[in-house]
Amino acid sequence: MTTPRRFAPGAARENPRWRREGLALAAARTLMVCGLRKPWTIGFEMLAAGALLKTTFCLLAGSSIVNFPLVTWIIGNQIARGDDWSLRLFALGFLAAGFILRQQRKREKWDPERPHRLDCGISWFTFLPIRQDYVYRFVDPCVAFLAGALLRARLGCPLLGLWCMLAALSLAVVEWGLHQQTEQHDWQLGDAPREAARDADAIKAMAGKDARAAQQTAVATGMDANLAADIERRERARAEEGAHGLE
Repeated sequence: MTTPRRFAPGAARENPRWRREGLALAAARTLMVCGLRKPWTIGFEMLAAGALLKTTFCLLAGSSIVNFPLVTWIIGNQIARGDDWSLRLFALGFLAAGFILRQQRKREKWDPERPHRLDCGISWFTFLPIRQDYVYRFVDPCVAFLAGALLRARLGCPLLGLWCMLAALSLAVVEWGLHQQTEQHDWQLGDAPREAARDADAIKAMAGKDARAAQQTAVATGMDANLAADIERRERARAEEGAHGLE
């Protein structure tokens, strides 16, 4: 039996909260943008221009460095071959796809049906009769890893295949982190009513204590007895002095 999604496509899947741009997310983004996720479900924040440019630059730089004859000789032809353009072409395709999707999200800014800006995309394999979090944590990374192995071993794209395999591992790391954030968020939602009830009882107890303290505190009224006697004594003294003065 397939577990239904808890969030609609227009909401952020599993409540993602990206605090900073990490290496794992940067690598996994290349797979998300280039077809592993449904392109119309990827949020605007996942298509930040700076992130797209930095990732593309790193892919191009890595491809150029690995294609140096000396590096190729050191790491062996099983991993890379000289003049392998597969990763460079992939980097340019990733950049083009990322900016096209970014422009689409901009046009959809006020569309209520657009994906959440933090949504990292919906998988193509959600039709499988397994839990949805298993699809994102296991199926997607495994599919990407197998595709990378096929590119590297059979299709003559060793650098691109190696990158897909590394990006698949990064995707698994990202999805596991996202799953942990979801679990923590769900626990917080479950604890909220209990915490609210506890806080209400504490506020009620504090209000009752203040009321009792106000009732028990004596309110001083009238004049102090010693002060009244002193005033009366001075008045008599002044009266006596006035009587002696008249005599």
